[in-house]
Amino acid sequence: MNAPYEFCGLTLHVFEQDGGWNWGLTIERLRGTGEKVVAYSDPPFESEAQAREDGMRAYDAARSNVEGV
Repeated sequence: MNAPYEFCGLTLHVFEQDGGWNWGLTIERLRGTGEKVVAYSDPPFESEAQAREDGMRAYDAARSNVEGV
């Protein structure tokens, strides 16, 4: 799993699972431990590059929403 993009606790993860590539956005939980998934790809992508590109689109949109608040 690769999580190079992080902003205000929002992290993009790109990973391979069951023969396809996926992305997920997580935030740190306010209570307890760990992270909470707030968005994910469905269905999977054929390549890591496709998943990362789509994940970055979702990440940028989420980040814009946070910065606009």
